[in-house]
Amino acid sequence: MKRIYTCLLLMVLSFNGIAQIRFEPGYFINNHGQRTDCLIKNVDWKNNPVSFFYKTSEEAQPLKAVIDSVMEFGVPGTSKYIRVSVDIDRSVDVITEMSSVRNPVYTREVLFLKVLVEGKAVLYSYTDVNLVRYFYTCDTSGIKQLTYKTYKTPEFKIGINNDFRQQLWLTLKCPDISMDGISNTGYNKNDLVRLFNKYNNCFNSKSITIESPKKKDLFNLNIRPGVCFSSLSITNSLTPVRDAAFNSRPGFILGIEAEFVMPFLRNKWSVIMEPGIMFLNTGKEIENDRFDVEYKSLEVPIGIRHYFFLNDNTRIFINASLNLNTAIESGIYFKTGSKLRIESMENLTVGAGCKYNSRYSIEVRYGFNRNILLNYRYWNSEYKSFSVLLGYTLF
Repeated sequence: MKRIYTCLLLMVLSFNGIAQIRFEPGYFINNHGQRTDCLIKNVDWKNNPVSFFYKTSEEAQPLKAVIDSVMEFGVPGTSKYIRVSVDIDRSVDVITEMSSVRNPVYTREVLFLKVLVEGKAVLYSYTDVNLVRYFYTCDTSGIKQLTYKTYKTPEFKIGINNDFRQQLWLTLKCPDISMDGISNTGYNKNDLVRLFNKYNNCFNSKSITIESPKKKDLFNLNIRPGVCFSSLSITNSLTPVRDAAFNSRPGFILGIEAEFVMPFLRNKWSVIMEPGIMFLNTGKEIENDRFDVEYKSLEVPIGIRHYFFLNDNTRIFINASLNLNTAIESGIYFKTGSKLRIESMENLTVGAGCKYNSRYSIEVRYGFNRNILLNYRYWNSEYKSFSVLLGYTLF
């Protein structure tokens, strides 16, 4: 197992070394109010950052900017962050750690808040792992948190403090915004962005929504034919004369890969599942005996994939999966008429490949050992595989 982890680590480090980091046109404003136009490493932050990397030119070395020295930074059309000192409630929603106090407990912190809507009323967000908070300001008022908190009631039930609706009703006064509309507003990005845009439009105030372009193709379905080169050896602790090593022969794979792309970190991470059928037929003669292997299995690798963008059309990727497989009427047959039944056994696989134009791909994949004779006391086996897979994305 240590060798597996070492292999995975080396692969990640190798690809990190050759993959191009994407820096996009952006800017930042320092504590003296000076604006610097630069190239910012846009990682599509899931959590609000406390620092970022930038370059003054394509050829320059990356530099790190931290929250203490930056008042504002952004990537136009994608994201904008401002530094503020603000009261924030960090009460958790986990039942075992949930507070029994209804009112929020505020602490003063210096944060980068993400700007969601600009105009007469401004909406901000803050995310830190499972913590999500929204903030607002209207006209020249200070930035305040929209109050939302879950808590344990004396009856050991979960109560919800929805005071943010009262805040919205008292602040966003507009003929187009009704009490029913406020009551139906949830503490989530879509509802709040919609409400703030409606308020700004009510006063003919230019309302600007700042967010990453809508993610498309968060689900991909790929056809994955390929060829698998397998190596199989079997040993018998009682009768070594029956030990055999089978030469690597190509088997065929036909699968369909479902890929669920994570909607953050620039779509670089995804969860993959690839049901497929693998066929292997081989044989060998040893002295007066003959071994024939007929192996057919339904394989379902489930794992994660990480992309590295080389340019707008080409990206390389690595993935690691746990391969769940079910042997189908498979066995090792002897000339004498006896048979060893091949068992179902999961194993780990790692792969690397390239995808072009979001449509065509090729991948090489290595499957670590699985003991397909696990249920036999005196028999042992080593089955490893190396596969070459082609891919075509249907959608």
